[in-house]
Amino acid sequence: MKVVRIKSIAFAISALFAGFAGLLFLSQTGYSSPAMANSYLLPAIVGVVVGGTAISGGVGSVGAAIIGSLIAVMVRLGTVMVGLSPAYQQILFGLMVLISVSLTIDRAKIGIIK
Repeated sequence: MKVVRIKSIAFAISALFAGFAGLLFLSQTGYSSPAMANSYLLPAIVGVVVGGTAISGGVGSVGAAIIGSLIAVMVRLGTVMVGLSPAYQQILFGLMVLISVSLTIDRAKIGIIK
């Protein structure tokens, strides 16, 4: 298996989809800025981590990431309905990441330096 070739193809496909998503986002907002999607970064990480994918690497699945993303969306909607400030929403998402990472960390690999 040619690892470099497969990684290059994976990064190219990822860049293609990121560019397409950027164009869709531009079509909705009508303007572009390097920092306009910063508010989507933490919920995206929360969705993947809550779905069970370990930050340190390991096994994860697309289905679990989708379920984790749905949980993150439900938490975001719940906090909006309750009337929680956006600053506290970010704190809640940060706590969700910390809890999820602490649950998915492999305790056997703590002493190993990568």
